[in-house]
Amino acid sequence: MIVVLIIALVVVPLVELFVFVQVGQWIGYLPAIVLLLVFSVVGAYLVKREGLNAWRRAQAQLRAGEIPAAELVDGALILFAGALLLTPGFLTDLVGLLLLIPAMRFFPRRWARNHQVTRAGGAVYGRVVGGGGRFRPAPPIDVRGTAGRPSRPDVDSPPPAIDHPIDPPTDVR
Repeated sequence: MIVVLIIALVVVPLVELFVFVQVGQWIGYLPAIVLLLVFSVVGAYLVKREGLNAWRRAQAQLRAGEIPAAELVDGALILFAGALLLTPGFLTDLVGLLLLIPAMRFFPRRWARNHQVTRAGGAVYGRVVGGGGRFRPAPPIDVRGTAGRPSRPDVDSPPPAIDHPIDPPTDVR
């Protein structure tokens, strides 16, 4: 972890400064600053557009009863791209712009799936476990206390055992 921090806080700014000086000598320092500002403004627009698209896809998958794991990873990558685009520097802007291209997010998404970073409940990249693939609304909460309340099997008992968490049976009831 300390190596990542040293790279992020020392090496990346030094490399960015070197690249900025090279570009400034090549096209002039004022055009280089304007180019960085243009990258930031265009990048902010693209981050907003891609972020809203990922949000809409995630909402559609939730309505369909699926876990939006890929969309959540996309959203995190888009957020990271936005941070890179707002960081002054040509290399961070390049990496940020590349992360905004949907095809370029495939590899980090695949890495996340293989390392189960996107694990949600008992399923990874699949249908929601239980309820026949549909979300059930949460039962109402009794705020007055639990004394005298009859036991509710859908809340008080543990969920049924599933043989394989990635491929749940279609009817878990």
